[in-house]
Amino acid sequence: MVQANQSRARRFAFVADVEVTQMDGSQRVRQTTLDLSLSGCHISTSEPWPVGTKLRIRIVHKSATFGAVGRVIHVRPNSGMGILFTHVEPGEQVLLDRWLADVRNA
Repeated sequence: MVQANQSRARRFAFVADVEVTQMDGSQRVRQTTLDLSLSGCHISTSEPWPVGTKLRIRIVHKSATFGAVGRVIHVRPNSGMGILFTHVEPGEQVLLDRWLADVRNA
């Protein structure tokens, strides 16, 4: 049995600017990522959103922007929240794959 707070894919240290907006548009935060994987990322924030919150995410790294739809799958109070990507467009997937290849080969 996989618990909601366990990663589904290997995560790599990855610091980048990120903007996360709740699907209903009620809240938006701009922070940084701490790690990245094929299935999600961890965002540093002192005020994480509740588990299950649906959101849109934009990660900016080296002048490129990755966008996806996701949801919060775990929180660490005063530390951050884990995001699972629930929908990634094919063109966005190519960029995500490139970033992960870069960090794997670094």
